[in-house]
Amino acid sequence: MKKILAMTGMTTILLFGCSSAEVDQLTDENDALKAEVETLKEAQTDALKKFEAEKDALQNELDQLKEALETDGTEDEPIDTEERVVQVETIEQYPMTLYKSDQLEFDERGQGRIVELYVNAEEDEDGNLLFDDGQNWLLVVKDGEKTYPLYNDYLQLGEIDFHIAPIKGEPSIIMIKTAHENTNIFVYRYDESKEGFVEMPLYEENDI
Repeated sequence: MKKILAMTGMTTILLFGCSSAEVDQLTDENDALKAEVETLKEAQTDALKKFEAEKDALQNELDQLKEALETDGTEDEPIDTEERVVQVETIEQYPMTLYKSDQLEFDERGQGRIVELYVNAEEDEDGNLLFDDGQNWLLVVKDGEKTYPLYNDYLQLGEIDFHIAPIKGEPSIIMIKTAHENTNIFVYRYDESKEGFVEMPLYEENDI
């Protein structure tokens, strides 16, 4: 009981030892800290909402593209150009970084062709790619030991991307090439009779 009374008295002394101005200052600092925390929370919430909205918009555009490619009318008016067939070719040197990969199809053994995208760009300590004004890109299909280089070139102020989608029931590779203000989309499908991937230019737009 004596200890409790002693502690109570000490607390009273400490409280009365602080001036009114000091108490007000501490209260103001505490309120300011609370306001700063709330501001940070709101900023974080807004950033997450913006990220989700941008992600949903990008996914929606991709879904629309895939849906359009699966319709019968998509390829009725291909760009007028000579047909290009990509056949087996040995790749002497790969760019330093594997940027993206996906499975194209499976056979009866559960094995399949793999599509890989490489870029000649280094990674920083956090795993982010350090792009220059231009770099070499390689989009390749691997079928066991066979390699089919769909794209293997230097690209200035641009990038390569790809998606896999069924077009008229056939597994297909959709390559998107952007450079400067130009966008080209190509579709690749394997043709047994030609022993390679047939390139079909699908879309071209300049000055986007």
